[in-house]
Amino acid sequence: MRSLPDNDRSQQPFDGVSAILSALMIGLAITAIEGIGHKSNAVLIGGQLALALVATLLLVRREASATAPLFPFDLLRIPVFSLSLATSIASFTTQMLAFVSLPFLFHHELALTPAEVGLMMTPWPLATGVMAMVAGKLSDRMSPAILGGLACCYSPLVCWH
Repeated sequence: MRSLPDNDRSQQPFDGVSAILSALMIGLAITAIEGIGHKSNAVLIGGQLALALVATLLLVRREASATAPLFPFDLLRIPVFSLSLATSIASFTTQMLAFVSLPFLFHHELALTPAEVGLMMTPWPLATGVMAMVAGKLSDRMSPAILGGLACCYSPLVCWH
């Protein structure tokens, strides 16, 4: 608590409606995606997606006029912020797609045992943790644009090999 900066958000009341809309938006989207994966009833999936979209629209509309929004959508007007957010989402999505599918590849296609699959998957989070510390140190010394450019140039080389 000593390290955190003082802010006036503690004076703001909790916005329960926005929290509920956010939970509905995320929860309905996730259950719809799960329904697609399990080949559930198309009408149910469509209803969940429609309700998630309605909750999203209501949340955006509510947050746009809020003095202390749960998510400040006005930040998306800043090009560097919106590009960084899109890059982060794309990076997370691709990493998670690979991280979720690799165990199935190792087990079903390469016929590795579950223990071997675990051993094959272990270097990824370890390398991510180590590189996060390296990137943190480098970000204090180098421009984020240069680091981002190096990461973009390096990543395809890693994937290619």
